[in-house]
Amino acid sequence: CLVFLDGPTVRFRPSCIKSHFLHVFIVVRPVSTGGYNVSLVAKNGVKHFGPQCSPDFVFQRDNTFRDFILCKIVNGQHSAYNASKFKIMIERTRHQMLGDLVQKFKMDTESKKRDCHMENGRGTWLPFGAVRPQSPLLDAVFERYENANKLGKDLENEYISNS
Repeated sequence: CLVFLDGPTVRFRPSCIKSHFLHVFIVVRPVSTGGYNVSLVAKNGVKHFGPQCSPDFVFQRDNTFRDFILCKIVNGQHSAYNASKFKIMIERTRHQMLGDLVQKFKMDTESKKRDCHMENGRGTWLPFGAVRPQSPLLDAVFERYENANKLGKDLENEYISNS
């Protein structure tokens, strides 16, 4: 989380922000010389990460400062992901999301199976994720020509014979 403090007397207390997911706070404070001072606050279990700078270093508003902040944010995110508490939460969330995907896939597959035309124990095969519109004409064509290659050859022969 990037925190910008507007003024030298404003104090930042991470305990004011209640979150299970925010583990790293990069605090940027303007200084009287026109630059910015950067400090870092992290929860227990988050390992130190770079790039490092001294607490009294003043950045000017330029590409070096922008690159430093972006690098610090990305490295902070990686370091937070590797914290033991956060790893447990990520694993639990991924497990729940994967379970939801499996359930949704099962329901979609079951509804497609019900919608599939069945006659004489044979069904119409559909590619993964495809939904064929219901049509008596299409059903008649698919029942007559189960093999797409045979259908293509018959249409080609019909076209050649009518030419």
